[in-house]
Amino acid sequence: MLEAEEAELDKQLARLEDQERSNEAEIQRLFTTKASLENEEASFWHDVNNYERNLVGFQESLSSADALIGTLGAQYSRLKNTNIITEVFHISTVEEIGTISGFRLGRLPTTEVKNDEINAALGQCLYLMAVLSHRFSFKFDKHDIVLCGAFSSISLRQATGGKAAKFELYLGASDDRFSQALVYLLDCVRQLCDFADRQHGHLLQSMLPPERYRDLQGNRARLEISGELIGKQSIRYKPDDLPQWCKACKNTLTKLQHLCLLSVLRDQSELMQQPY
Repeated sequence: MLEAEEAELDKQLARLEDQERSNEAEIQRLFTTKASLENEEASFWHDVNNYERNLVGFQESLSSADALIGTLGAQYSRLKNTNIITEVFHISTVEEIGTISGFRLGRLPTTEVKNDEINAALGQCLYLMAVLSHRFSFKFDKHDIVLCGAFSSISLRQATGGKAAKFELYLGASDDRFSQALVYLLDCVRQLCDFADRQHGHLLQSMLPPERYRDLQGNRARLEISGELIGKQSIRYKPDDLPQWCKACKNTLTKLQHLCLLSVLRDQSELMQQPY
């Protein structure tokens, strides 16, 4: 009887020992799992911290990019409304003597203007004509513009193909040759105005206020070019009739303003037609 009970107790003890070893193994496994989870948690928070730092950096970069986009947008709007021709070749006909790029073109008995300034103004006129003819894809039929700053000239091509006759468009040379160069300049202005008005004159009525359009039409009729005359003034240089010559020069500048306006309107019209 005692032996049977002892055997049963031994079995129970063995089961308890097995269970204890199983529990110890489970505890060890749980400790291992806990350590693994703690490592994963630490890694997770490390990643969260890195993400937050990256997010802050991204937000700062995004703010900088937004500011840059705003600045570039403002610059683009300003440049879109800026015409390089009118900026570089600024023409004014408000005073008695017209100016281009700050140089006076003309002189009066009461207002002495040095030859150098007049020559510089004429050089700017020729540069402007060259730029505008290129922009309008226009070629003068019998004249060549020879650019050389304040010592520019205009050549008359020979119908027979011979050597072109060059005339100096600056004071200090022969007055007769200078006057002839002025006549050729005026003819180039007439040709380019006629061409530009045919190609783009409709933009004046469609894009300008009615009053401005009527004023331009009035100027166009008033400043008709015929030979050496613009309006009723001769472009030939006459030292004994400076007021007439000065007015003819200013009228020529008004014609150049008209060409610049057509160039601006053409650019704006093309810009409005571009897809966004």
